Amino acid sequence: MACQLQYTPIADIAAQIGYFEPVNFTRFFKSQFGVTPNQFWKTKRQENNDK
Repeated sequence: MACQLQYTPIADIAAQIGYFEPVNFTRFFKSQFGVTPNQFWKTKRQENNDK
């Protein structure tokens, strides 16, 4: 069975973990992973489509 990725808006994820300004979450995410959340999502989606 293929793994289904479910998109959740970045602002929703940010708010769920205490970042009420999405830009602050994006900065934190990029400092930890080297890419923005959107870039990360696009890469994961492409990897999933390649399977």
